[in-house]
This record gives sequence, structure tokens and C-alpha cells, in this order.
Amino acid sequence: MCAVTESPGPFADTNYYENNGFGDGASPANLDALLKRASRIMRADAKEYGVDLDQRIADGDLDKDLAADVCCDMVAYATASPGGIGIESYQQGGGPYQETVKYVNPVGNLSFTKVHRKRLGIMSGKAWEIDLLAGRK
Repeated sequence: MCAVTESPGPFADTNYYENNGFGDGASPANLDALLKRASRIMRADAKEYGVDLDQRIADGDLDKDLAADVCCDMVAYATASPGGIGIESYQQGGGPYQETVKYVNPVGNLSFTKVHRKRLGIMSGKAWEIDLLAGRK
């Protein structure tokens, strides 16, 4: 059994999601849970790069709305509907009827992408070098 610890709230709530163009009026029933989950993923991934998103927001180094936008973007991508958004390709046939739809994210994964990290100023750039002639005389 997992011990539950108190964590910071999500970067965005249902109202923010729907009022900023992410919702299409058919928001998923579990939207609050998805926003919380996306926020946890954002915090965990940022922590791997040595970045505390909450501290950066508190220090004024990161706009809280930008963090909310990334959180909502992750959820919107994961819940892309068959109504057009989230479709990579669509084919129709004629003769014996055929139809093929390929969804961008068919299983609804919450992804914290390189673009999201870049928007939040979380970069993985590490400089290193290898001496290819080491030990050569």
C-alpha cells in the first residue's frame, strides 16, 4: 500500500481549462484527476533536471499561467476527441465501404514533451567532452 502525502495542487483547474480554449464543451468527466496527474508529471520531470517549478513560480521566474497552459495542453492532447483534433490521418473508400482513422494519441497518454520543457525553461543541455587521444604519447 502506498502512503499518501500532501502535494501541491494542480497548476490548472477545470475552470482554467475550459475558459482558456482547451475544452470544447465536452470535457472528460475525470478532468480534475487528469489535471492533477499532469501536474505531478510536470513536477517529477522538472525535478529530474534539478528544477522546482513551484519555487520558480513563487520567485517570479516562471509565469503561473504558462505552467497552467502546459498542464492543460498535456490533458487536451491526452483526451483528443474523434471530432477532428487528435487525428493524424483519415481515409475513406468508395466501392465496398472503407474508412481508416489513425489517432495521434490512441491510448490517451499524458506526455510532458520537449516543447513543454522548453516553454518552462527546463532544458537538458549538458556540456561534456571526451579526450579521444587520452593516454596516447
